[in-house]
Amino acid sequence: MAAMVAEEEKVPETYPIMALAQKRSQLLNEVCPNRDALRAEVLAIVKEKGMLPYYEKFLCPGPLGPVADESLKAELKKQNDEDLAKIEEKIQDASENFGDMEVRDSLLAKAQFYNRIGDKDAALKGYEEAFAKTVGVGARLDNILTVIRIAFFFDDKELMKKEIEKAKAELKKGGDWERRNKLK
Repeated sequence: MAAMVAEEEKVPETYPIMALAQKRSQLLNEVCPNRDALRAEVLAIVKEKGMLPYYEKFLCPGPLGPVADESLKAELKKQNDEDLAKIEEKIQDASENFGDMEVRDSLLAKAQFYNRIGDKDAALKGYEEAFAKTVGVGARLDNILTVIRIAFFFDDKELMKKEIEKAKAELKKGGDWERRNKLK
């Protein structure tokens, strides 16, 4: 019984991982007292989540060193290709055998995959495709709020402003208190 409660209380991770952006920012700071420990933490997150695009674009060259680890890149690429192939298979299956909701869920899974690995452009494109297939205001707001988190993670102020305005417009169509509070 206690194991079931612990599983139920487990909060699902939200992506992108804001703590990772904060750690990157600390590493970029000239005065970073625990640089080696912080580098190890960032690298562990990158390996665990398979964050090849983020590693290539934002960490190497940069806070993790001047040169990227080619063996790590190959390992992450293999992992990402396998995950993406599974997702593409689900999208294909959903479009052939199921309805719009299943297709939207598959597109959303693809966008979440890109969000998890730190591929900003692909994630934004994926969320845009999923948004187009989304019917309810609540689900559309969840989609927009995720894009706002991506904008915060990558420090994209223009995208942030645009998406906040989009969210305010969606809230005028309806929306529950939870999502209204998340936006605030």
